[in-house]
Order: sequence, then structure tokens, then C-alpha cells
Amino acid sequence: MPFAKVTSVRQETSFVKVISLDLRLDFKPGQFVMLGIPGYVDKIGKGPKRAYSIASAPGDLLEFVVKINPVPSFSSSVGELKVGDVVTVDGPFGKFVLEGVKENRVFIASGTGIAPIMSMIRYAVKQENCPKLCLLFGVKVLQECILKKELDVLSAKGVIDVVYCLSREERSGFVHGRVTSVLDKYVSSENEVYICGSPEMVKDVVAVLLSLGVERIFKEQW
Repeated sequence: MPFAKVTSVRQETSFVKVISLDLRLDFKPGQFVMLGIPGYVDKIGKGPKRAYSIASAPGDLLEFVVKINPVPSFSSSVGELKVGDVVTVDGPFGKFVLEGVKENRVFIASGTGIAPIMSMIRYAVKQENCPKLCLLFGVKVLQECILKKELDVLSAKGVIDVVYCLSREERSGFVHGRVTSVLDKYVSSENEVYICGSPEMVKDVVAVLLSLGVERIFKEQW
């Protein structure tokens, strides 16, 4: 189980930080690792670990999207990590992976579910002759759009179409509603779809996709 040092911590939104480590792993885009904090002991005397999806592309230094938990816990301790702190990394794990380059792929994410999806996108755009991608990203309000600056740069380069769906805010140029409200516009039975988000979101999206005749559906939820 390798040790890794925190190299950067960025406050991405009010509730999310992006944390990078000085470690590279051999993994497939979409996989996760188990993070541990040396010396951390919970109320019952154990040193727990928690699964975090890798947001970086294979070959790059590991990056994670961490939701800040206000309640004292292992999760809140991960959110409080600072540059120079040391963590343990066990893995990679998971079968929610992207392999190769194909046409007609659509990615769907909500909240921190963007992490493994972003790993897939970052991997895909590095591949030669990568076809144009499509991402449907559901958040409550615009300020909660994680990694929006990078997504907007990729969109401006013409390598991906990004559709932001704001469920609790109306803004010009953005969809007002959940991602399920636009599936019939952006997805057809020809697409291969990758989904990550809350169990409720994933369940609702899958139901709509099946009604649209989509057969190639890959999902992760937490």
C-alpha cells in the first residue's frame, strides 16, 4: 500500500475541494482507490478508509474531488488535508471503466459524480482521433459546477459539448431542470452512456434511457 503526499488543495466550490497527490498509478479511467490517513482513529479505535474516484487521467498525478463534510468524521478529515500531509492509497478498484475510443458516447454526471466521468473525458481527449464527446452535467446551481473552468476550455476547443442542467436556478444559456429533462434531446438508442451520481439520479436516468431504447448503459452511484 503506497504512501502519497498531498501536493495541492483547491477550493473548487463552497462544498467541494480538489486534492492532488504526488503519486501515479496504473489504472483505468473510472476506477477508484481507498484513501487512508495515517494515525487517524475513529470512535471505535479503527483506522478507516474511504473510496474516492480518481478524477485524473491515467498517467497523470492522482487527483480527487472531495465533498466537504461538516460533521467530524473520516470524510471531514480528508476534506481538511493540507499540502504536505501524507495519505495511504490502496487500489485501484472498480469495474466502471472506459476503454478505447468509440463514437456516440454520452457522459452523464451529477455533483461529485463528475470525478470518474472527468477521468474518462480527460483520457478520451488525449487519444488520437477522439470523436466529439457529450456531457450532461446536473447540479443545483451554477456555482456548484465542479471543474467547470476546464470543461468550458474543452468545450471552447470543440472536443466536447457540455450541457449544464440547473435544477434550482434559472440562467440564460443553461437548462433549467434535471438531466432527465434533456435526455430525449441528446441521447438515442445508438449511444453508449456512462452515468455517475446519486442512486436516485442514476435510477431515474436509467429508466428514461431504457424508454429511449438505449441498451449500452454503464453506471456508478454512491
